[in-house]
Formats: sequence, structure tokens, C-alpha cells
Amino acid sequence: PEFSAGIKSGSIIAGWPVDSPLGSYYGKRFAEVYSGMRWSPNLAGGRSLRLQIDGGVFLRRPAQLIDFRHFNGLLSRVQNRGDNRFRDLDIYANSTTGSWTTAFLRFSNGRMLLNRMEALNRIGLGEEFFVSGLITDRIRHLELGYSILTPFQAVGIDGFISFDSLRRRNTGFRILIGF
Repeated sequence: PEFSAGIKSGSIIAGWPVDSPLGSYYGKRFAEVYSGMRWSPNLAGGRSLRLQIDGGVFLRRPAQLIDFRHFNGLLSRVQNRGDNRFRDLDIYANSTTGSWTTAFLRFSNGRMLLNRMEALNRIGLGEEFFVSGLITDRIRHLELGYSILTPFQAVGIDGFISFDSLRRRNTGFRILIGF
């Protein structure tokens, strides 16, 4: 089961041990405890901040890949727009049966870089800075980047640089489709 409680401008979630139906089917019982928080404070001046931090640990390790903790990653150059994803991680390469922590931060301001030019500001481009992080027993991954979004966030581009254990891993971009 999962518990959710509202706080000013955000929420806190928590989950506790539950036996997986598939795990029980295969005769392997496991349990995962996790918690997290989401925070989106009201900022003045057209600014926006979104923060999500989650973490957990398996008390009894699952035996089946389907029951591991997976992280929203995709190596494709074209991706759907989503706040809580990794741009430079394969979805299954860093799955874990141990402890894990993820963090996602997005910040936008009415006039960051491109929108300081009046002609581009009139178009209604959106701009965001983002930070995404993952810590497991096998990896310490960090992504820093900048997004440009068309009006209504229909299409966009992410530019990013990623690090593993503070060593530069990759630099790249992704085309975003807002669906």
C-alpha cells in the first residue's frame, strides 16, 4: 500500500512492505520500503520550481527482473516530455534490488537565456534548467541540462551533460514531443 499526505505546495508519499503477486507466484517473496516528496512552491515573477526526491530499500530481495526497481531512462534521441526521467540511462541497465535514491529538480524563469531577446520572448518559448540524479549500490549518476519548449510544450529540445561518480559520461541532446 501507498500513503500520500499533502503539504503546502507539495506532497509526501510512503510505501511499506507488500508481497508481490508475481513474486509469490514464483515462490519468491520480497518487500520494498520507500518514501518520497514532491514540492512545487508558489514563486513570484513567472518563476517555477519543481522538486521530487524518492528513495527506498528492499528488505527481501526479489528474484525476478520484473520486480526490481527500475528507473525512467531512455537512450532514444526522441522522447516524450516528462519531468522525472533520465536522458542518458538505459531503463534496465541500472535496475536494482538494493537501496536507491532519485532526485529531479526543474527551474524556470520568465527570462532565462533565449527569452531575454524580445523577438523570442514574444513567441512564448519556455526555458528550464534541470538536474536529475540517481544513486544505487552500483551507480552515482547526475544529469545537468537546459530545455527549450515551444508554446503549449508541444515540441522541445533538451541539452544535457551527464556524470557517473563525478566523471563526465556524455553530452547530448534530445528532441521532446509533448504527449
